[in-house]
Amino acid sequence: MDPFHEAEPSGGRPSLTAHYEAVTGHTLGVLWRRRLMIATCAVVSALAVGAASLAMPPSYVAEVLLQFDFGQTQDVRGTGKSGPQIALEPASVVESEARIIRSFAIAQAVAGRLEAEAKETSHASGEQASSGWVASLRHALSSRVQAALPALPGTRMEDEAQHETARDAMAQGLMRALTVGNDAKAYLISIGFRDRDPRRAAEVANTFATEYLARKMQAASLATERASRWYAEQIQVSRGELTRLEGEIDAFRKRTGFVESAREGVDLREQQLRDALTDLSNASAKRLAEEARLRRAQDVLRFGGVPSAVDTAISPVIQQMLADDSKLRQELEQLTAVSGDNHPSVLRLKTSIAALQQRLQVRMAEVLKVVEVDLAAARGLESAAEARVTALRRSLIESKALEAKLRALQAEATTTRDRLRVLDEGYQTANALSELKPVMAQMLAPAKVPTLPSGPGLGLVLGLGLFAGVGAGSALALALDRRDRGYRSQGEMESETGLPCLALLPSRPVGERPDHDLVFREAVRAAVAELVAVREPLKVVLVTSAMPGEGKSVVARSVARSLAAMGRRVLILDGSPRRAAIEDRHAARSDREAETGDDEAESRISTIRRVSGLKDGHDIYAEPTFGTLVREARERYDVILVEVPPVLLLGDVALLRQHADAVVHVVAWHGTQKAAVTASLAYMRRLGLTVAGLVLNKVDLERHHGRASDRGTLYRDFSHYYRNSA
Repeated sequence: MDPFHEAEPSGGRPSLTAHYEAVTGHTLGVLWRRRLMIATCAVVSALAVGAASLAMPPSYVAEVLLQFDFGQTQDVRGTGKSGPQIALEPASVVESEARIIRSFAIAQAVAGRLEAEAKETSHASGEQASSGWVASLRHALSSRVQAALPALPGTRMEDEAQHETARDAMAQGLMRALTVGNDAKAYLISIGFRDRDPRRAAEVANTFATEYLARKMQAASLATERASRWYAEQIQVSRGELTRLEGEIDAFRKRTGFVESAREGVDLREQQLRDALTDLSNASAKRLAEEARLRRAQDVLRFGGVPSAVDTAISPVIQQMLADDSKLRQELEQLTAVSGDNHPSVLRLKTSIAALQQRLQVRMAEVLKVVEVDLAAARGLESAAEARVTALRRSLIESKALEAKLRALQAEATTTRDRLRVLDEGYQTANALSELKPVMAQMLAPAKVPTLPSGPGLGLVLGLGLFAGVGAGSALALALDRRDRGYRSQGEMESETGLPCLALLPSRPVGERPDHDLVFREAVRAAVAELVAVREPLKVVLVTSAMPGEGKSVVARSVARSLAAMGRRVLILDGSPRRAAIEDRHAARSDREAETGDDEAESRISTIRRVSGLKDGHDIYAEPTFGTLVREARERYDVILVEVPPVLLLGDVALLRQHADAVVHVVAWHGTQKAAVTASLAYMRRLGLTVAGLVLNKVDLERHHGRASDRGTLYRDFSHYYRNSA
C-alpha cells in the first residue's frame, strides 16, 4: 500500500471509505496505464492455449457406476434375525469408500493387473508369430543360452527395484487421469478415467471398479475368517474358565459344609435370629418389671408401709395379719376417742399393734427375698437370651460371608456361561458370513467404450486462456508498480515531475574514487550557475526533501561553498531539530568537504543552527524575532540557504513560505519513492512555494549504466577528463 497516496485530503482527516476509494482508483489507474501490456498478455495466452488445445489429440472419458445398499440385511444363521446394523452414517461410508478407490494402493494393484494383461497379450501374440520352425529354433537356443549363463546376485534385486519403480510411476499416471465422485444421497460412486484411447479408458475404469470390489470381498472374507479364529480361541478359553469355576464351587461346598438354607424367600438363620431377639426382648421386659416391683416394695417398706398385692405375692398369713392390724387400728381409734390416749386399754392395743407390725415386717422381708429370687431368674433368662442372640448373629455373619463368596463364584460361572453362549453365537455367525462373503457395493453400470471425445470446447479454452492472460497481465502491472524505488535518471524525473533537474550529484564513498569529488563539485557548480542565472536576484532558498536521509545537508553546504567561491556572501540556516546533538556523526565528512575549498570561500559562509527540539514546546519560525532575523540577513548576505526538515514529516515549510523566494528539492537516487516526491511537490505547490528545480543526490555512477544518456552517464564515461583536468 502506498503511504503517500492521497496526500491532499479534502478537509479534515480522510475517512476509511475515501482511503479505500483512493487505493482502488490508484489500482485502476495503474491497470489503465498498462492496458496495452495486459491486452497483449491476454491475447498471447488465449492464442497459446487455443493452439495447444488444437495440437493435442482428443481425450475420452469412460465412467463406471457403483451403488451401495445399506438397507438390505441377511439372515446368516437361518434364525430369522437380521445381522448387526451399520453404526456410521451412509454418506460418510460412501465418502470413505470413494477415498479408498482414489488411494495409491488401488492404483498400484490396477497397474499390476494392466501390466500382467499386457504381458499375456504380448505372449499370446508372440506365440502366434513364432509358429514357424525358425522361430521355434530361435526360442530353444535363447532358452539354452540363458540357462548356461550364471545369474549375478545383484541383477535380480536391481530388476525387481526397477520393476517396482516403473509400476509406481504407472500408478501415479493412472491417479492423475482418474476422477472419483460420489453422491451421498443416492449412495452412488462414479469412477471416471480419461485417456486418449477410448478402449483403454473403458478398460482402466472397469479395472479400478473390479479391483475395488475384489478387495472389498477379500477384506470381508479375511475379516470373517479372523473373527472365526478369534471366536474359536475365546470359546476354548471360556470353557476352561467355566470348568475351573464349577470345580471351585464344589470344593468350596465340601470344605465349608455350607448349604443354602433359603426356603421360599425366608432364611432359617435369619428366622432363628428374629425369634431369639424376640425372646431377648421379652426377658429384658420381664427383668425390668421385676426390678421395678422390687424397687417399689423396698421403697414402701423403707417408709413403714405395706407393699400392695400387685408388687408382692402375699401369703394368707400375711393377709390375716394385715386384716388383724386393720381391725386393731379401728378399735384403737374408737377407744382413744372414748377413753383418751393414756387409758390402759389404749396402751394395750398400741402394744398389740406394734407387735403385729413387727411380725408383719419379718414376713414382708421374706416376701422381698422371693421377689429378689424372681428378679435373679429374670436376669438369668435375659443373659441366656443375649448369649443365644450373639451366637446366632455370629453364625449368620459367617454364613453370609460364605454365601457371598459362593454367590460370587456362582455369578462368575453364570457370566462365563453367558459369554460362552454369546461366543458360540458369534462363531456360528462368522462361519456363515465367511461362506456368504457379503459386499455392500455392486457395479451398477460398467464402463462402455466412449465414442465421442470429452473435454472443454475451443470457446471455453480460449475464454479461460483470455481470463488467465488478463490476470497475469494485471498481476505483472501491479508488480511493476510496486517496484517504485524512485528516480534513476534525469529524463525520468523531469518527464514525471515537470520540473528541471538542476544536478545529478554522485555518491562519494570515503577513501574511494577521488575523481567522484571533482565530479560532485562540478555538478554543484553547474547547478548553482543555472539557478543563479534563472532566478536572479535570489535571496532566500529553501533546501527541502520528502524524507530524512536524502542528503540535503550536504547539498546545502556544497551549494553554499560554490556560491561563496563565486564571491557571494552566504548564510546557512540549519533548521533540523536537535542537529547539534548529531553533529559528531557528520564531523569527518564535513572536515573532508572543508578541505576541498579554500579559506577565503569558507570565510564568506555563516551558519546558524537550530538547537531546540520538537518537545521543547515552542516554534521558532512563528516568533517575530525570526522574521527580524531574516530581514537583517537579507541586507547582510547575498544568499540565505534554509535547510528545512522533511516536508512530509514536519510542517516547518508552511511557516517558512512567507520568507522563501525559491525551493530546491533534494531526491535520493533510487531511494526516495516517486509517490513521496509527488506528494511533497504537490504540498509545496499548495502552499504557494516556487520549486526552482530538483537535485538527484547520491547517484551511484557504477550502477547508472543502462539508463538514458544524461549527466550521470557522462560523468561515468568521462571521469578521466576530470582526473586529467585536476
